[in-house]
Amino acid sequence: MKKLSAFILAIALVLVLSMLLTGCGLAHIGDKIEGGDDSLPIGMEESQRKVSDLGTRTGYQITFSFDDGEDSSGTYTVGKKGDKIWCLEEDEYGFSGYGMVKDGTQYHYYNVEEDGEFTYSATIQDSDSYYGSYAFEASTNYWMYYGHSFDGSLTKLGSTTVAGRAATEYEFNMGAMLGFIGSLSGLKDFKYKVAVDNELGITLKLESEIKTTEEKESMSYTVTSFKTGNDVTVPNFPAPTPANENGGEEWDSPYTGGSGNVGSNKPEVQINSAADLHSVTNQIFVARYAGTQEQLTNEDDVFVDDYGADSIYYVWSGFNADGSCDYIHGYCCIYYFYSDTNAYLNGLDNARGLRQKNDAKHYFTVTARNVDAETYSEFLSDFEGYFEYPHFEIVR
Repeated sequence: MKKLSAFILAIALVLVLSMLLTGCGLAHIGDKIEGGDDSLPIGMEESQRKVSDLGTRTGYQITFSFDDGEDSSGTYTVGKKGDKIWCLEEDEYGFSGYGMVKDGTQYHYYNVEEDGEFTYSATIQDSDSYYGSYAFEASTNYWMYYGHSFDGSLTKLGSTTVAGRAATEYEFNMGAMLGFIGSLSGLKDFKYKVAVDNELGITLKLESEIKTTEEKESMSYTVTSFKTGNDVTVPNFPAPTPANENGGEEWDSPYTGGSGNVGSNKPEVQINSAADLHSVTNQIFVARYAGTQEQLTNEDDVFVDDYGADSIYYVWSGFNADGSCDYIHGYCCIYYFYSDTNAYLNGLDNARGLRQKNDAKHYFTVTARNVDAETYSEFLSDFEGYFEYPHFEIVR
């Protein structure tokens, strides 16, 4: 699964360059990535909701095989049944993954050991059930939405079946725009073909290829097993150990909601203003939106809404002492700051994925997508120009 990040970066390159083309006055090219004219019948958010609802109602267990075309291949399984979710990967390096079990307002977190067994790690206090939301589940299964990368610029090929599931094949090809982008980036060819599940809208199969002036890369995956209901095999999740025993601990989830009043123990709402936000090595990563209002309205609203905010900040807080990301205790969000009460309340009314709010200081936070980075240094090197947040600059 390591290679998937390379293909995400390739998508990033194409999107960013198309934005640059629009800025150069070539709007007839930049307005739309050249390709087909077809859109997927089920949008990404609706697809995420459908998958989550299926797991709650009957359960699902989806396994696919992957191959990056070079030296990495293996299998990956994601599952949900009722209050339990899990993912398990097996490749040349062994097993990896995690699991979560809902217990009232708590979530018990499990790690996967080298032998593939799940062991208890921590208990998360999560009164607003962020970890049970379809948004959280989708963030761990991003591969299932690869087909949505260029939704609206696809070419419908026809019907197919994958792992017994009825699906429709689509193709994306850079087409006429490739020559100009290639001259800027060295990209010679970028295309993929996907099979998208008719009922759920997820990507069941992918064949993708990138050619540059220096190399050719490919990646493929296909769902090999799709189980529901009584056919789902839930992993063995041991009973949680008491706090602070055998590595387990209890802590407040930073994703929970609440009043957001000053003095809250939630870390997101303990700051006084945007001036308090700045990057600290191996502690917190902060970036500020530096694009124009026109860019935000016409380009970046795909990735970040302004809600009429005066300033917008992206924050990832949660690193271990060695600089590696702490995915259990860390949180990822976007701050929206306002200069007056009316603007703040109007923005709050329209906010999607709301996490925390501070009424007194006129700001709130919403859920953000994580950058494809595993360490603090990778955040620094990879963030600027990242296609999810193309006009942010790091606050040091």
